[in-house]
Amino acid sequence: MILGAGGFIGSHLSNSFIKNGALVHALGRSLNNLDISSDNLIKTEFNDINNESLQNTKQPDYIYFLIGSASVARSIDAPLFDFYQSIPPLLLVLEKLRNEWKSTRLIFISSAAVYGESACDNTSVSSQLTPLSPYGLNKKISEEYISYYCAHYNINAKIIRPFSVYGPNLKKQLIWDVLNKITRNEHHFFGSGDELRDWIYIDDFISILVQYATDYESMDNVSNIGSGKAVSVKNVINILYRITNTQDTPSFIDGGKEGDPKHLVSRYEEQEYVRQFLITSLEKGLTSTVNWFSERENR
Repeated sequence: MILGAGGFIGSHLSNSFIKNGALVHALGRSLNNLDISSDNLIKTEFNDINNESLQNTKQPDYIYFLIGSASVARSIDAPLFDFYQSIPPLLLVLEKLRNEWKSTRLIFISSAAVYGESACDNTSVSSQLTPLSPYGLNKKISEEYISYYCAHYNINAKIIRPFSVYGPNLKKQLIWDVLNKITRNEHHFFGSGDELRDWIYIDDFISILVQYATDYESMDNVSNIGSGKAVSVKNVINILYRITNTQDTPSFIDGGKEGDPKHLVSRYEEQEYVRQFLITSLEKGLTSTVNWFSERENR
């Protein structure tokens, strides 16, 4: 079961499992990106998950939880909306696991945004959780609920904190913003450009998520997922300019966006297991993303 299957990560994950022959029950909004020709796909569209949508569903072996607003900026503007998009759906699922689906294994996709003020160019899974946004705070609260249910109700759950996942179909965040600004001939960006991020291409991240269903018991209960390699925002923008043959020079406004830490990079030493899945170079991943964006613009 993939909750939030219509989103960026959820749609890629659903299609990957379908391709590999798994029976996928996809729940969420806007499920048009899924492989509708497959007999292995059960689609249930809904605006908000509720007891009825879960009650009419056969017990899955695994649940990937990808529900939430997934926007730091939006959570700052509308914190109550972000809360209701995140916490109540999770509690419905946790109660289902506690009362009925006792053998089902939950894989919760959290976020590196939980680190907030503690984030740096060497962020450890044991770093203090001090979120800078309601989005990060709700991820932290979600993790605490999961840990409580694991300890007191003996449910099975793993928590994943991905860093900067990018690729085709992601219609937000830095790369999307840069490509749209290039289209509009705008070349001013927030921050200094020296901010450091930890990039992981969507296909590589999906390979890791799929591995959780294959090797669940050996996975850590809480994991950072990134490359452990710091790349500056300025460097990513310069690569995008080169790929798109943009001749202008980007400029930066000294002052980052509210809710975003200056540096957000996972600790390299903690990514030893992950590295076998990181087969897409930044250049190749950005090129694929630019090609997708260009095709979309030319439709």
